[in-house]
Amino acid sequence: MVCDLGYVFDLLIRWYERFGRRNLPWRTTRNPWHTLVALVMLRRTTSRQVAKVYEKFIEKYPTPESVLSSSEDEVREVIRPLGMENRRSRLIIEMCRVIVEKFGGKIPCSLEDLLQIPCIGPYTALEILCSACGVDVMGMDTNVMRILCRITGSEPPKQSEILRKSLEISRYIPKGRCRDLIYALTDFGALICRARNPRCNECILRHCCEYYARKFQSS
Repeated sequence: MVCDLGYVFDLLIRWYERFGRRNLPWRTTRNPWHTLVALVMLRRTTSRQVAKVYEKFIEKYPTPESVLSSSEDEVREVIRPLGMENRRSRLIIEMCRVIVEKFGGKIPCSLEDLLQIPCIGPYTALEILCSACGVDVMGMDTNVMRILCRITGSEPPKQSEILRKSLEISRYIPKGRCRDLIYALTDFGALICRARNPRCNECILRHCCEYYARKFQSS
């Protein structure tokens, strides 16, 4: 029943090319700073909310240095529509301070270096490597884990195993298609393989999916 992950990833990329939200502004850039800003904003926040703030923020703060030249009050005001603006503004400023002091204002394209920056964990680091640095590696967030665990019938990895598991499954990514795959998994998890009430009968992966087999074919 379970299909090879390379085949699954290829199907997801093709689905994304037809149905994905390809016009989101942060999906058209390869600028590592712009990518990082989007990833920070998207935490616990919908794409619709972020779209209202992202471009305004990038215009006002085109570099980490420009954030440090502003006051926390100014940063907070720009990101206020996202919510949690007090915490977010402090994190963004601290993140920028480390980027400027340790890396000369440039977002590094090294997993080890990225993990030294506050606010960047394994998923964010791997997505920056994929989306902005052209490296075929894929992080595992809640959406990705849900989709892959349903397909394979496996349990989510422990927190301590997520980075190792992410690097392990990255070998199945079609060469040069990591960005499209990340966005495909994000959209597929939001639109089809939802946490609640997944739309299994519309799913292009149902012939591969252990979750579908257990839920529908055994009844």
